[in-house]
Amino acid sequence: MATAPPTRLDADVYTDAAAVAATTSRSTAQQLSHWARLGREVEATVIASTRRRTIEAVLAGQCTYDELGGDEQAVVRTAWQERIEDLLERVDVGQQRLNAGKSYLALDEAGNVVRHHPDGSAEAL
Repeated sequence: MATAPPTRLDADVYTDAAAVAATTSRSTAQQLSHWARLGREVEATVIASTRRRTIEAVLAGQCTYDELGGDEQAVVRTAWQERIEDLLERVDVGQQRLNAGKSYLALDEAGNVVRHHPDGSAEAL
């Protein structure tokens, strides 16, 4: 283990660490390091949680995209792309036109233009 630079601590923090260390089979220095690691993880979790809530707020239309940093914007763009792809998979514009009594044009498997009519017939163009 590398030698850490000296650090000044409040007396009560040191006293508490010494008391807890005796019950956890750690030295006071090990207990202080343990608490420092825990604090680091708690802060990281809070930051990640805050970022997640901000991203969710943008996706829900409660915040603007411009309020996000670059990483968060990338997450939002990915979520938007997934939503668009999902919507496109569920939308059948041709069927909607047929249901409205209108014909529509589409390409067949060979790449030829075909007009589909509401009566179920189709003609190659």
